[in-house]
Amino acid sequence: MSFKGRVLVGLISLFCFCLGITATILFSSNRNLNDAFPHARTYTFRVRSSAPRWERNYPFSGSYADQEMSRTISGLTGVADDQTLDKLQMQVSRLETNGRAYLGVYLRSSNNCAQVDQTEHGTPADHAFRRYDAIVEIGSFTVTDGDSMRRALLTIEPGVPVSVRYYRDSNLEQITITPASASVGQMPYSHRALGIAYKSLGRNSEAEKQFESFRRQEAPYSSDDMNFLSSGSSR
Repeated sequence: MSFKGRVLVGLISLFCFCLGITATILFSSNRNLNDAFPHARTYTFRVRSSAPRWERNYPFSGSYADQEMSRTISGLTGVADDQTLDKLQMQVSRLETNGRAYLGVYLRSSNNCAQVDQTEHGTPADHAFRRYDAIVEIGSFTVTDGDSMRRALLTIEPGVPVSVRYYRDSNLEQITITPASASVGQMPYSHRALGIAYKSLGRNSEAEKQFESFRRQEAPYSSDDMNFLSSGSSR
C-alpha cells in the first residue's frame, strides 16, 4: 500500500473511532463521558483566587514553614558562621516542637502592608484589629505584605507578648498582643538544608544528625546525599 493509502486508512480509522465515542456518549443512559472512557484518569484543576486569605492557612501549612526555613538556610550555606547556623537549627527545632506564632487575621490584597479584612473569633487578633487596619510591623520585623508577615511569624515565639504597629484611619497605633501557637508538623527539608550547611563548615557529625532527621521524616538518602556525607572529615 502506498504512503497516501496508509494515511487515508489511518484518517478513516480515526474518524470511525471518534464517531464511535460520540455515539457511546449520545446513546448512554446518562450521557457521561466516563461511560466512554471508564479507565480514564480524572484531573482537577485549581485556579488561584485573588480573594482575601487567612493568615492561618495561606500558605501556612507545615510545608510552607519547611519551604521558607529550608530556603533561608540554603541561601546562607557557605556564608553563615557556626553561631548563625546553630541559631537556625534551634529555630527549626522550636517550630517543630512549639509551632509558629499565630494571630488569626484574614488579609486583603494590599501594597506596603498586611491589611486586615476580618479576624477569626477567639484568636489573639479578635477584638484587637478592625477591618482595614494596616499592619506594618511585628516586633522588630517590618511588614510590607502578607508574605513578609507570615515569614515574621515563623521567627516570633508563640505565647510571648509582641508589639504590633499598624495604621488605623491614617493614624499609626501600637498594641501588644500574645500570639497563639499553630503546629507546622515536621520539617524534613529544613533538616536536609541544615545537613548540607553543617557539612560546608566541616561539622560532619551534626550534618549526619540532620540528614538522619530528614531520612526518618521524608525519604531514604539519595546517592548524592550519601556521597556528600562520606566526603571530608568530622569535626
